[in-house]
Amino acid sequence: MSAEKLSPRQQMIGIMYLVLLAMLAMNASKDLLNAFVALENGIGSTNKNFATKNASAYRVIEKAAAKIPSAKKIDVKAKMLKAQADKIFKLLEEDKNFMIYTMTGGRDEDSIPLGKDNQDKGAEYYLTNDVPNEKGERLKKAMEEFSDLIAKGFVKDSILNPKVKEDKELIDRCVKMLSTKDSTDKDGVHHPWISLIAEHIPLAAVTANLTLLQTYVRNAEAEVVETLAARLEGDGMTVNKAEGMAVMKSGYVLTGEDIEGSIFISAYNSNIVPKIYLGAVDTTKFPGGVAENVEDTEDFLKSLFKKGNYDEEVPVVGGKGVIKKKAGTPGPTDVIGVIKVPGKTGIKYYYYKTSYMVAVPSATIAATSMNVFYVGVENPVSVSAPGVSLKDINVAAPGLQFVSAGKEGTYKVFPKVANVKGIEVSVTKKGGGKLGGMVFRVKPLPDPVAEVLGKNGGPVGASLLKAVTKVDAVMKNFDFALKVEVASFDLTMNMKGDLRTVQSKSKNLTPEMSSMLSSVGRGTKVYFENIKVRMPNGEVRSLGSLSFTAN
Repeated sequence: MSAEKLSPRQQMIGIMYLVLLAMLAMNASKDLLNAFVALENGIGSTNKNFATKNASAYRVIEKAAAKIPSAKKIDVKAKMLKAQADKIFKLLEEDKNFMIYTMTGGRDEDSIPLGKDNQDKGAEYYLTNDVPNEKGERLKKAMEEFSDLIAKGFVKDSILNPKVKEDKELIDRCVKMLSTKDSTDKDGVHHPWISLIAEHIPLAAVTANLTLLQTYVRNAEAEVVETLAARLEGDGMTVNKAEGMAVMKSGYVLTGEDIEGSIFISAYNSNIVPKIYLGAVDTTKFPGGVAENVEDTEDFLKSLFKKGNYDEEVPVVGGKGVIKKKAGTPGPTDVIGVIKVPGKTGIKYYYYKTSYMVAVPSATIAATSMNVFYVGVENPVSVSAPGVSLKDINVAAPGLQFVSAGKEGTYKVFPKVANVKGIEVSVTKKGGGKLGGMVFRVKPLPDPVAEVLGKNGGPVGASLLKAVTKVDAVMKNFDFALKVEVASFDLTMNMKGDLRTVQSKSKNLTPEMSSMLSSVGRGTKVYFENIKVRMPNGEVRSLGSLSFTAN
C-alpha cells in the first residue's frame, strides 16, 4: 500500500490490515481470513454509497451544462473523470474475479473465496520473477493516468487552480490517495508498488487491498465532482424555496392617484436581473407556481399568457420590478404576470399575482401592514372616514372579529378561517348608511424560513460550522413582528465514511451534535433535516432541510 498520508478512515483501515497481516504471518486461523473477507465486504458497501453520491453530483453538472454555456467545459471534464474512474473500478473488479474464480476455484456457499489462504496467486497474477508483469503495469498505469487527470487535466483547463489554497489541497489529497510509489526497505531492497499489495500475502488480503484501491478511486472521484457541482451554484440563483411575489405600497387608493409597488422573487438575489411581464397568465402551465426545464424563446414566453402575448414588460431596478401607473375604475384590481430568471439548471418562469382596491373618496380603510389578514395572529387595522367622527362609525365583516386597539379608529382583527377570494370589510355610520368598504384576502400564515448562521445552505467556513449552536426560523418578507421557534430538527453528517443522524427536540444543538460538528473539515457536508417549527396558534409545520459544505 502507499505510505502517503491518508484520511483518518483510510488510516484506520490500513492499521486493521497491518494487524491482520501480522497475525497471518503467525499462521493465524482461517476464521481470521474470514474476518478479512467481511472487512472487504464492508468496504464494498462504502464504494456503493460513493457511487450513488457521485451520480447525484454528475446529474447536477449535466443539467447545468444543458442550459449554461460556462458549465459545458466542466461537464466535459466531469465525464472524463467518470469514465476513467469507472475504467479502474472495473479493472480491479475483473482482477479480483479472475484470481478468485479462475485461479482458485471460486467461492463456497457463504461466498468466502475457496483459495482465501493461498499466498502465491496475487504475486503469480501481477508479477513475473519479482518484476511487475503486463497486468501489474496495466493497473499501475491506470491509477497514474487517473491521478494525472486530476492533477493536470483540470488545472490545464482552468477548472482547478493550484494557486488557490482549497484547490491545491484537493489536488494534493487526491494525488496522495492514488499514489503508486515504489518503496525501498531499510536494507536497500527495492519493492515495486504492486508487490506491496499482492505478494507474500493470502488471497483474502490481496482482494481486500484491491477493494480498498476501488475506495480510493471513488473517494478521489467524489472529492473532485462534488467540488465542481458546488461551484456551479454561482452560475444562477439557488434558493431553498422560491415563488413569484408582488407587493403594493398601498392596498387602497383613490381614483386618480398613483399606484406603486414592487414585483420580485422571494429570497431574490439583487445581482440577478429578471425579466418581468404583466398579462393574463395561463396558470395551468405553472405547476407549483413555476415552469422550469422549458424553452428560452419569445414564442414560448407568449404561450404562457391567455391572449397569446403579454401586455407589457416591467422595468427592473436592483433586481426588483417597479410598477407605477394611474389608478383606474373603482373596485378590486389584480396584478398578474410572469417573472423570468436564469437558474443554475436553465431558465425558470415564476407566476405571480396580487391585487389592490381602487375606491372613490369617502371612508378609507387601510391595513397597517397590507391588504391581507392572517389567521392565527392579531392583524392591526386603522379606519378613517373624512367628515365623520370616528366615534360614529362601525366596522364589520363576515368571519372577522374586530377588537378595539385602544385608540379611536384602530382595531385588532382576528380572522377565523382563510379566504383567498377576499372578504369585504364595511364601514357604516351609526344610524346611517354605508360609508365605504374594501376587500381583504384572509390567508394562513406563510411558512417561516429555516436558517443556520443566517444562511439557507451552501458553502460556509468550517470554523463557523463548528460554532453553530442553534437552528433559527424567521418570517421572511412578512410585515408583522412575529417570532417563531424551531421545535425539533435532525443533524446528519458523514462520520468516518458512515452517515450519522442525531435529533434535537428544540432549536438548540445537543452536546452530541456539537461534538459531531467539532470534526468538520474542508469539504464536509452537513445537513440540518426534518426541521419543524411551532406557529403562534400551536400548529407544527415542517420546513424541510438545509445543506452546507465546509470550506
